[in-house]
Amino acid sequence: MESTTHPSVKTWTPSLGCWRANGGFSFRVWAPAARDIQLTFREADAWARTETLHAESDGFFSAHVSDVSAGALYGYRVNGQGPFPDPASRFQPEGVHGPSQVVDPSKYAWSDGTWGGIEAKDV
Repeated sequence: MESTTHPSVKTWTPSLGCWRANGGFSFRVWAPAARDIQLTFREADAWARTETLHAESDGFFSAHVSDVSAGALYGYRVNGQGPFPDPASRFQPEGVHGPSQVVDPSKYAWSDGTWGGIEAKDV
C-alpha cells in the first residue's frame, strides 16, 4: 500500500509524544518533577530495551531513537517507577494504562481524495 498525502493536509510536527524524524523516531515528554526518565520498549511481552531521555530546560525530556519501527510498544520509567504510557500517545492498543504504540502517520493511505464535501444547506 503506497502512502499518499491528502491535498488538504498541512505538514505539522508535534513537540510532545513520539514522531517520525531523521530516519527514526523522536520522543519528548514534559515531567517537571522528574529526576530521570527512561524510554523502554516491550518485546515479546517483556520490557527488554531502554533508552535514556535527556533533560532539557523547563522540565522536558527527549531522545531520538534511530532503530525503532512503527508498531513498537513503549512506555516511560520515571524516577525508576513504571513503565507508564506516554501522555501524548497517538495510540494505546491495550487501553489507557497499557503501553503506547509508535505510529507513523506518513504510512496512512488516504482514500477520500474524490470526496466533494457536503452542501452548506445540509449542514
